[in-house]
Amino acid sequence: MEKGSDICLVVEGNYPYVTGGVSSWIQWLMEKMKEFTFSIVALIPEEKKPEERKYSFPDNVLSYREFVLFDYDEIEKHPSSKLSRKKWQSISDSIYQLMMDWRKGVLSEGSLSLIRDLVNNETPGIFRNFLEDEAAFALLTRIYEKRRESAGFLKYFYAHRSIHLILFRLLSLYQKLPASKIYHAPSTGYAGMLACLKSAIDGKKNRLSPNMEYTFRKERWNS
Repeated sequence: MEKGSDICLVVEGNYPYVTGGVSSWIQWLMEKMKEFTFSIVALIPEEKKPEERKYSFPDNVLSYREFVLFDYDEIEKHPSSKLSRKKWQSISDSIYQLMMDWRKGVLSEGSLSLIRDLVNNETPGIFRNFLEDEAAFALLTRIYEKRRESAGFLKYFYAHRSIHLILFRLLSLYQKLPASKIYHAPSTGYAGMLACLKSAIDGKKNRLSPNMEYTFRKERWNS
């Protein structure tokens, strides 16, 4: 069983393949904070070879995992889930509320409960349903008629699909995050969303601001 770290860094599009800027800060942080252990999750745009890495991990890094952010094979090649009409209607209503919550930037308890169920039980088959089922298409047209009737439907359809593919990809990575006491994303993009999900669903601490050294030295956690 993998040993949990003190701090999990969720990084996007930089470390360990790009030098300077955020990457230099991440390396400095781990090297200077020797009393803490780290795990690293890197979200990268395309598959890379280990020899392309620009940094060597310090001794206090317990694990490193990387995922190609735009790799949708797991979703697109997975069989659809077999759902009854009643079950799909229930999920459809919940997904509709989740999408409305995403627009507001605040997740209701019902939406958090749905995400919790998805990441623990339903992925990635349900995501395939959401992209292809007739019932899912009915949900899409419902949202379109309510929010975007003035936009061309074809353009809306492909924008809807591309946006939700990346969100579903992030949800599918949730269970692959290493165990840690705190999760930190130096950026607030997809990496930030993944770290925030860990906090919202599991109650883990997370930090999104880059100025963390004082906070880490001030706070202590129980094992």
